[in-house]
Amino acid sequence: IQAGCGRTGKFLSYEHYGVKPDIVTMAKGIGGGFPLGAILVNKELEDIFQKGMHGTTFGGNAVACAAGYTVIDELEKGLLDNVVETGKYLKVKLEEIHKQFHQKVIEVRGMGLMQGIFLSFDASILVEKMIVHNVITNASSGTVLRLVPPLIAGKGEVDELISALKLSLEEIN
Repeated sequence: IQAGCGRTGKFLSYEHYGVKPDIVTMAKGIGGGFPLGAILVNKELEDIFQKGMHGTTFGGNAVACAAGYTVIDELEKGLLDNVVETGKYLKVKLEEIHKQFHQKVIEVRGMGLMQGIFLSFDASILVEKMIVHNVITNASSGTVLRLVPPLIAGKGEVDELISALKLSLEEIN
């Protein structure tokens, strides 16, 4: 759900691993902010669902479906390339942060524009510091700072994020 629709640099994150699932469910990203969900099935299972057999909270209306079409169109027009390029740049910058703040930053994880920073302290402390520096992040678990910038983000936005991250880490004892 969260790692799909280009977030990791591929349309669906499983594509990084050479597997072919039978069924994939997706939501959130596919609607570009509108409530939309989808189910994808492989060729062997294409007849498994009959009319009325399935439903979804985000079943889609005309506006949400138009948004979904636009999301796919933009991904095919080069937005995925931006995610790959910006994601690599983000990873390099986060690894530099890891080296500089190795006692506070234990590990950098993730791919594309879905990255996590494993910290030696409670990540909510860093979330609060980052807000002061005008960057919104999330503590996805006790010691992991979650970074999921917009797919349209570029190197400039990454540089702003990294600057705020450095300042915030310097402020934490």
